[in-house]
Amino acid sequence: MKQRSGVAGGAQGAWAARLVRELAAEGMLGDPAWRRAFEEVPRRLFVPLRHGALPVVARTLDELLVGGGHRVLEIGTGSGYSAALLAHRVGAERVVTVEAEAGRAAEAERRLAAAGYGGVAVVVGDGAQGWAAGAPYDRVVARCGVGTVAALPGEWVAQCRPGAVILAPVGGGLVRLRVAADGTAAGRFLAGRVRVGGGGAAGGAVGGGAVGGGGGGGGGGVVVGRRGGWGRARRSRTAVRPAGDGFLFALGLALPELEVRAVYDRGRRSTWLTVSAADGSTARAAPDGAVSRTGPREIWPGVEAVYDRWMEAGRPGRERYGLTVAAGRRWVWLDQADREWG
Repeated sequence: MKQRSGVAGGAQGAWAARLVRELAAEGMLGDPAWRRAFEEVPRRLFVPLRHGALPVVARTLDELLVGGGHRVLEIGTGSGYSAALLAHRVGAERVVTVEAEAGRAAEAERRLAAAGYGGVAVVVGDGAQGWAAGAPYDRVVARCGVGTVAALPGEWVAQCRPGAVILAPVGGGLVRLRVAADGTAAGRFLAGRVRVGGGGAAGGAVGGGAVGGGGGGGGGGVVVGRRGGWGRARRSRTAVRPAGDGFLFALGLALPELEVRAVYDRGRRSTWLTVSAADGSTARAAPDGAVSRTGPREIWPGVEAVYDRWMEAGRPGRERYGLTVAAGRRWVWLDQADREWG
């Protein structure tokens, strides 16, 4: 559904074909329509040829389940490359993309026009508000992180037609929601780690810091850093072991008010799990089970309670968690909607 040919010739065309083969070999771009889009959209107009975020873009588009004729709302325009791919797939007149920064939006609009997708509606605004003037939508895709489950904008759901799909990075994971006729939305988190943005899209965040790759929580997921000084911290022992992505993700969903960090000490080649609250209460667990605690209150017992629940549930991965938006509230669940996790 391109408006004019963007097929590159020569070395560029050969590079695009090789890229598609590599992505397909990694299990992406199963839909031939997406393979054609990646081959034909002139990517050099948007991002560097060797841009490392292409797998993120490809996975997002695969998981969005886009079909011909769908109307799509994109949150976070960035360079405009993802909007161009969407325009190639469904038609430029069916794509609305919202960008918070006016300068970036203008540049993306220029690039889209140069690539032949000038019909894409590029809107300057707050992505959390969506774009009601273009509703209803069949697909909503967010390329910025939603800091916590509670911060997921209800406007995105309200602007969808029944049966629509919303795909967004929430609390450190990528969730795909299906909108029902009664205005509720529900769906599961997808397996695998998630990166925010991709293809030159704006990282940014809705309702909190940008979500990192492993955990979650108000501080923006898993962060790699150095150990801090702990002085005369209170000491104890724990059965919690910080290694592994599954527990960090579960912890971020259950205790979103905490900042969850996996802190790596290069000198000792060891990893600590560090959690902290807004009032300065902090706890750090070493791989051997030693815990150091500082601040005005004890937050570690809550971490241990989540760990015990996670172990009892069989150490569930991301794909066993789901999210429901209904009746003015949002909740995370494990395996089924009436089994809340939090």
